[in-house]
Amino acid sequence: MNYRQTTDITTDITTDIPSDCFYVLLESTPRDLDIESLYNDLSSIEGVISVHDIHLWNISIGRPSIALHIICESPKDTLKIFHKYS
Repeated sequence: MNYRQTTDITTDITTDIPSDCFYVLLESTPRDLDIESLYNDLSSIEGVISVHDIHLWNISIGRPSIALHIICESPKDTLKIFHKYS
């Protein structure tokens, strides 16, 4: 392996790290998660009336976080859904 091949391999490996760190620092939406699909999945849960104010961001590389509001038919449903899906 010559010097040029070594440089190319190192560059390919390390270019993702600064990019991923940049997205974490900006608390951007994870690129590999589909918010619309997540919304549809949550809305289809029995007892859920409404899902809104969805905020999805990266806490660290590979560790997304979510905050959202879910309105359920009854407080009992809310607790049941929380314990089942959290």
